[in-house]
Amino acid sequence: MSVFMRFLAKAFRRRGITCMAAFALLSCQQVFAVNLPQGYTRMGTWAPTINGASNGPYKQSTALVYSWGWKLSAWKSVPNDSDAATCSIAGESYTTIDGWSGYQIQPGVLIVLTGSLNATSITATPTANANVITDTYSATWDSKGAITTDWQTPGTASQCAGIKRTVSGNFYSLDGSITSLNVTYGVYVSPTAAAGPLPTTYMVLHKTSGSNREYALNFSNLVVTKTQCTMNTAAVVPFGDVTPGHATDGKGIAVQSSLNVNCTNDAGTSTDITYSVTPKTQAGDDYTLPMISTAGGSVAGDIRGFMGTNASAEAGCTTRGSSMRMDSSKAALRTVSSTQSWSDNLVWVLCPRPTAEPGPATAAATLDINW
Repeated sequence: MSVFMRFLAKAFRRRGITCMAAFALLSCQQVFAVNLPQGYTRMGTWAPTINGASNGPYKQSTALVYSWGWKLSAWKSVPNDSDAATCSIAGESYTTIDGWSGYQIQPGVLIVLTGSLNATSITATPTANANVITDTYSATWDSKGAITTDWQTPGTASQCAGIKRTVSGNFYSLDGSITSLNVTYGVYVSPTAAAGPLPTTYMVLHKTSGSNREYALNFSNLVVTKTQCTMNTAAVVPFGDVTPGHATDGKGIAVQSSLNVNCTNDAGTSTDITYSVTPKTQAGDDYTLPMISTAGGSVAGDIRGFMGTNASAEAGCTTRGSSMRMDSSKAALRTVSSTQSWSDNLVWVLCPRPTAEPGPATAAATLDINW
């Protein structure tokens, strides 16, 4: 959430001439938090094994069509044997988001695997005891779900492996083939994922070998929920009359304010809340925002912010422990794991410059609350 703030000084006084100065502040709010915490949540392990069976003959044309080695896919409903076995039918897309790869449940939400697969297919061609060959297969998924395989059926978008060997005429599937998967699994939730229930999704490991054989892993009752924050603070900060003495006493002109924040957190997971101040007029250094004279465009003074328990005691024209950064960088505010409301003491200080020209001056910035 953003709040645009204007900082105003009622008057600079120099050599009997009255000058006006102003500062404005905007506040901003972002929302990101989820039931499965934003990022990756490990959910469990899955280690199915499928043993092949003897059968045939099969036509040569089916050697690359079906998952004689293995097929892994995700579906919104349990697939029929043909869909689960056919290499050209991918199921849910396997995609990469924010460096994480997996099967997409809905935009911004992925099922992510880490681990390995090993498989064999034993075939004979053109008769059941001629030219017997064992094909071997392997696949690995790294810590973020990126997959590496030694071989997959060429030209298919799915993670599926038919028969590697060259088949001449009919072929037979023989006893002894096996497909084993050993992975940890979880869900990655992107910051852009929409809130709400996730559709039930099934991970299916399939092997065609004499008959279609498969194992399914059910992902159900998952909900993406959001942590949402609102804030309230004065959008206009008036500094009042500014005299030459204010430029030399080192204290500046302080205006008391407050930052009131309310965060709802239905997920019960920890969410870091930060704030940032971004100049919308001329930028200063890390801890100051220049106030610009509207008469000549020169810098009439510097604005500082102080927040927290010690803000009132430390407010002034030097950097202290409670000083707020004014360079757009994010600073820690709270960590919330439930619905919480709080109010932080906030003090804005105008430190006039001795060289300030008479006349109005102004500055503007946004105050952002981020999560």
